[in-house]
Amino acid sequence: MDISENWDLVRLAFADMVETYGVPDHVLLDNGRAFASKKITGGTPNRFRFKVKAEEPEGIITALGCQIHWATPYHGQAKPIERAWRDLAHNISRDVRFEGAYTGGSVDAKPENYGSRAVPFDVFMEVVSEGILEHNARLGRRSKVCGGNLSFDQAFAASYETAIITRPHEAQLRKLLLSSELVSVRKTDGSVELAGNRYWSEFLINEIGRKVTLRFDPDALQEPVHIYRPDGAYLGAAPCVEAVGFFSTEAARIHARARADFIKKSKEAALAAQKLTLAEQAALLPKVEAPEAPETKVVRPFIATRGNAAVALTPANSAEPEDDFWTGFNRSASRLRVVRNEDGAGD
Repeated sequence: MDISENWDLVRLAFADMVETYGVPDHVLLDNGRAFASKKITGGTPNRFRFKVKAEEPEGIITALGCQIHWATPYHGQAKPIERAWRDLAHNISRDVRFEGAYTGGSVDAKPENYGSRAVPFDVFMEVVSEGILEHNARLGRRSKVCGGNLSFDQAFAASYETAIITRPHEAQLRKLLLSSELVSVRKTDGSVELAGNRYWSEFLINEIGRKVTLRFDPDALQEPVHIYRPDGAYLGAAPCVEAVGFFSTEAARIHARARADFIKKSKEAALAAQKLTLAEQAALLPKVEAPEAPETKVVRPFIATRGNAAVALTPANSAEPEDDFWTGFNRSASRLRVVRNEDGAGD
């Protein structure tokens, strides 16, 4: 189980099944993107998703020689597991350990305390595992193979005892546990690159410019990778000589998802801006305010020399009224003469 459906989860689940019960002759798969990934079913001609290329590496199920059948979309009867979802939802979702975390079967059928608490992932895994074990061990199943008496476990055990089981050898198990990627050997230095990490070994010099298949642990991308030719011939292991990329494919997926989300939202913002009129775009611009005038600490008075407020200039030849008085007085006094009185005294 994982927090989302991905090809790594499908690979590990299928590897556990093969290691425990052997290689199946027929495999019924859902038509989701994780199952149709080239890493799982690469080379299958009737894959309904993605473009099938002749040079793509074989997927882990295709390489085992299993005959792949795709379930019909929107047809629950084509997938027997669909019949179990109601039982699993009833028995697992309503487990007492999920009290307060169960959100109901639909938006209009929710318990009163839904969303009041969260369940740790380890507890969730434990409850789901116990629920599946109980589902398979329940007696009285009314399917054709159980006949109303047996459980799913008993019916499977009876069939398994008489079947011819194909056990995988070590090389097949290694391919199951390792993911694959088709890359080109770089012409500059003969190295190969995966998720930002660079790998090199001497035998890659003979493969410069050619396509090779990398087999690697998706949870340890900085460990050595196993390299095969497209025809399946094993070349050897190449160590990581430049560990500057991601540590795992999950980290690479998270980064790619975040980058894609950023690009999507940037495009949506650009599209929304195009729908605005010029007036609406202008209204969104910040308003520019005039700065306040600076204050000065040193000032001097202003004396006008022109205009109505200017001091009138006095002509140089114009006399003051007081000067005119004394000028006239002196002129009149100059006409007088001194007269002596009879006593001989002068006035």
